Amino acid sequence: MNRRCRITAALVVLAVLDVASSAGQSLRTDLARAVVPLDEIVSGGPAPDGIPAIDRPVFVAPDAAGLWLREKEPVLAVDLNGDARA
Repeated sequence: MNRRCRITAALVVLAVLDVASSAGQSLRTDLARAVVPLDEIVSGGPAPDGIPAIDRPVFVAPDAAGLWLREKEPVLAVDLNGDARA
């Protein structure tokens, strides 16, 4: 995994953590720089704490994942000290 992918994955994780930690606080985003019109963003998804934690993830080899994972399926990639997961 290249450096750019690791940085992107780290930023995604940090963004998720920031959203979770700022619940109940005001939005700190510069809305003037929005790429998507704000009136097109709708609320949805599960309520806070509506997604259970993954306490015991099960990992499979890339060949096994190829049986059900499409070639261009988006995944979150993480590389910790050479141990890459997606």
